[in-house]
Amino acid sequence: MRTTDVFIIGGGPAGMAAAASAGASGLNVVLAEAAELGGRMMTHIEGGVGESMFGETMTGPEFVSHCKKMLSGMRNVKIIHSSVISVSRDREIETLGASNNVFKAGAVIIASGGKDRQFAACGIRCPSGIEGIYSASDALAAHCLYGRRIGNRAVIIGAGSDALTVARRLALEGTMVTGVIERRPFLSTSARMRQECLDDLRIPVYVSAEVMGLKGDKRVREVLVRTPQKEFSLRCDAVVCAVGRVPDASLIPYVSCDDNGIAEVDSHYMTDTAGIFIVGGALHSCGLCDCAAAEGGMAGYSAAEYARHGVISDRREFIRKGNCIAYVLPVRATAGRYADVSIRVTETMDSGTLVFRDGSGNIVKQTEPRMLNAGKEIRLRLSSEEIGEGECLTVSAEKKQ
Repeated sequence: MRTTDVFIIGGGPAGMAAAASAGASGLNVVLAEAAELGGRMMTHIEGGVGESMFGETMTGPEFVSHCKKMLSGMRNVKIIHSSVISVSRDREIETLGASNNVFKAGAVIIASGGKDRQFAACGIRCPSGIEGIYSASDALAAHCLYGRRIGNRAVIIGAGSDALTVARRLALEGTMVTGVIERRPFLSTSARMRQECLDDLRIPVYVSAEVMGLKGDKRVREVLVRTPQKEFSLRCDAVVCAVGRVPDASLIPYVSCDDNGIAEVDSHYMTDTAGIFIVGGALHSCGLCDCAAAEGGMAGYSAAEYARHGVISDRREFIRKGNCIAYVLPVRATAGRYADVSIRVTETMDSGTLVFRDGSGNIVKQTEPRMLNAGKEIRLRLSSEEIGEGECLTVSAEKKQ
């Protein structure tokens, strides 16, 4: 059995940032990545990432290159190309691959990313064994990493940031995108992203639309769509299912999770199992690379502190979800310190506010009225005064007239 102070699983933006942060403490760090460093960032060939870590915006591959250079200069950080098959409560990690070993770590950080929602989970009728159906990750990897087109005509199911990125990439490389289908009456992306990914490329988008089924023999050739106004079909030879990603805490099934599968963490991203941390897409729909990197940096620093001292600080439950809240994290925080909070609402409100109340119903914090989008995570900071020393808070989303 080999030992290390901090063991990190996953070499995406969160994992690399965690390795850099933990490595800066001087402790020994092992980062396990089954493939190449970078993860999905290698398919993010548009710019706009990296400012939080490097003070400038860049493409995904450029970001990964900067991270590799930074980590290569840290002799106490070792990168192994191995899959992790188990993590025990007492932080024993079993790996499988180029480095077949069992490690004992002072702290473990899960930064292995989320998983694409599978097509079968959409409940769409589909002929058995039909070809031409891809996840967003597979479609991006085919085009960006392997230079392969997935088809001549494609339909995208979903209209989040991943879906629009796929639509733009396919269109720029010669695939005709015949439609982007969104069941909700709105897009969960910015106006700028819609302009760059859809409008500039003249890609049609259908909102309040439902996919009724697929037609085809060996390969898909038609998507049946229904909107409130009409029913129609879109010809295609490829369908990309880009209906979001789900968190993945399967390596640590013993930690407490909410009904969305999101691990209950504190403001250091430590779970309720001491010394086990989780960040990035493995934890929630963090979206932007810079957000995942920021979480990884915090977790790396905190994991090093735990590995060195066996404790971080006193924690207490301080926030619960109330009306119209799908999830909130963290659920525990350190008294006397600020906390960055991530919240997802259950319904879109044209004019809504987030209200934090204490156990007596008194309002502790209330955001200004604005659009609350069920398709996008909301981030805000609670000050140390708002967290206070007393009872826990409850956050609710409320409509404003």
